[in-house]
Amino acid sequence: MVMMTTMRMMMMMMTTMRMMMMMMMMMMMMMMMMMMMMMMMMMMMMMMMMMMMMMMMMMMMMMMIDMMMMMIDDMMMMMMMMMMMMMMMMMMMMMMMMMMMMMMIFD
Repeated sequence: MVMMTTMRMMMMMMTTMRMMMMMMMMMMMMMMMMMMMMMMMMMMMMMMMMMMMMMMMMMMMMMMIDMMMMMIDDMMMMMMMMMMMMMMMMMMMMMMMMMMMMMMIFD
């Protein structure tokens, strides 16, 4: 009788143990899957970034080539435009600086 009860207890323990093991395994698998997914996502992001960069570079190159292909007068026009832009930028900067100075003085 005692032996029977002990046996039963042992069996129960074994089943519980097995269940626990299974659960653990499942958890581990899930974790692994999650990790993999995360890694994949990261990789995808990186790839996207790289692609974007490449596209930008290509665009820049194309623009450069276009500029080279343009006629000289066009080039001149472009230069003028650039100069104008630069001037505008400079003006803006100056204005900003002035404003800053004014603010400082007022303070």
